[in-house]
Amino acid sequence: MPLILTHVQRGFYFTPSLPFYAIGFSLIVAPGLQELINRIDIERKSFKVFKTMSFVLFFIIIFVSGLQIGKKGRDYNTLHDVYLIGDIIPESSIINIDESIYVHWGLQFYLMRYFKISVDPSTKQHEYYLVEKERSAAPLGKYKKVLLMTKQYDLYKIDQ
Repeated sequence: MPLILTHVQRGFYFTPSLPFYAIGFSLIVAPGLQELINRIDIERKSFKVFKTMSFVLFFIIIFVSGLQIGKKGRDYNTLHDVYLIGDIIPESSIINIDESIYVHWGLQFYLMRYFKISVDPSTKQHEYYLVEKERSAAPLGKYKKVLLMTKQYDLYKIDQ
């Protein structure tokens, strides 16, 4: 109901309501589903084949998922750069970030999660400044590029 009444439509308002949709949907379909379950003959060969295939698929999924442990498939370039940047910048620091990448939430989350590094898009000057590689000029002219083998971002430090 609050989503219907408000002008602000955001995903983080909708997400907490999902369990209530699930409960409501289950109340609607439960009687019909119970009827279908009562009609299943567990002694039929087709049910036994279905049950065996379900177990086999379950264990295949668990095995394949186990093979993915430690692999970085999603956000590989961002994570690569975050680890390099995190080795340079002290923990619990605040860095400037270009406004164009301030909305890259994954970058912010990874910096905070792994190194407790916060980002600030304002004009307040911090020791480090992070920009995308496509940007050719150093930010604000007071920074010197830190030589890192990054893939997506460039890090600059105040030249003293």
